[in-house]
Amino acid sequence: MKHKIKLDKQCTKNFLLKRIFFMILVLNILIIFFMEFSGKDMKEAFQNSIHIFFGNDFSVIVWGLLIIASCITAFYIKPIQKFHDLFNRGEKIDSKLIKKAAKRFNNLEILIIIISIFAYFAGTMLELSEKQFYKLFSIFGILDAIFTGTFVALILILNINAILFNTKKNLFAGNKDIKPRYVSFYAKLSLIMATIILFMIFKMFDVLFDFYEIGFNKLLEATGPNVIDDKSSIFHMMDTGYIDISKAVGVYLVRVFAMFVFIMQLVNRFKKIMKNQINTVSQSLKGLNAGTINLNHHIDIVDNDEFGDMYKEINTLIDKQRSALETSEMQYEYIIDRIA
Repeated sequence: MKHKIKLDKQCTKNFLLKRIFFMILVLNILIIFFMEFSGKDMKEAFQNSIHIFFGNDFSVIVWGLLIIASCITAFYIKPIQKFHDLFNRGEKIDSKLIKKAAKRFNNLEILIIIISIFAYFAGTMLELSEKQFYKLFSIFGILDAIFTGTFVALILILNINAILFNTKKNLFAGNKDIKPRYVSFYAKLSLIMATIILFMIFKMFDVLFDFYEIGFNKLLEATGPNVIDDKSSIFHMMDTGYIDISKAVGVYLVRVFAMFVFIMQLVNRFKKIMKNQINTVSQSLKGLNAGTINLNHHIDIVDNDEFGDMYKEINTLIDKQRSALETSEMQYEYIIDRIA
C-alpha cells in the first residue's frame, strides 16, 4: 500500500528565498505608495502614488532598485537556504557550508541596512536631479531617505529573523564551533527607538511640506507667478473654497495612519522578541527553583547578546544541578549496596 507523504511547505525548494524576496518587494512597494500619497483629494493622491510605479521614466528606476535590492538579499541567503534544505532532509552537511551559512547570518543585518539606505538614497538623489528644489529641501530629502531606508531595514531585519529563526537555531545550537556575532541588545533597542523618532519627525515635516505645496501650486494656477510672495494668499484660497481643506487633510490623515501602522508593526515585532527572551529566562529560573526543569536540556543560544549571556549562566547552573543530582544518586546507590 502506497502512502502519500505531505511535505512541510518550508521544505519545498527555495521556500525561504521566495518568501523573503516577495516580503522585501511588497513591504517597499507599500512604504513608497504611502510616502507618495499626496494631493488635494483622495483621487489625486491615489494617482500620484500609482504614478511613481507606472507612467513615467522614473518608474523604471523605482522598479529596478526594488528588484535589485530583493535579488541581492535573496542571493545572499542562498547558503542558509541550502543548509535549511539539507537539515530538513536529514542529510550530511559539509563543514564549509555550515561556516558559510553562519557567516551569512552574522552579516545579514548589516547588509540589509546598507542595501535599504542605498536604495532610498539613490532613488531620492535621482528624483531630486529631475526637479528643481531649494538646497534646504534637497538636504531634507537626503536625510529623509537615509532615515526611511533605516526604518524599512529594521522592519525587514525583524521579520526576516522571525522567518529564519528555526534555521538559525538549528545552525548555531547544533554546532559548537561557530557562534553568532555579538550585538548588544541595548544597542538594538537604542537604534530602533532613535530610528522611529527621526522617521516620525521627518515624515511630519514631509507631510507639512506637501500640504503647503498644494496651496502654493494652486496659488500659481490662480494668480500667476507675480503674486507668489503673498504667502497668506494660500490660506486665503482655502478660506474661499478654492482648495477643499477637509479633503486635503483627509489625504494626509490616511498617510499618517499608514506610517503609524508600519511603526506599530516594528514595535510589536521587537516587543514579541523581548517578551519571548524574558519568558525564557523567567521560566528557566522558576523551573530550577521548583525542581521541575529538565536537567538534560539546555537553553538554545540563538542570539549573542545580554540575553545570550544570561542563557549561558542558566545552562551552567543546570549543569551544576545535574552534576549534584548525579553525585547524590551515586552516593545513594553506594549506601544501598553497603546495607545490602
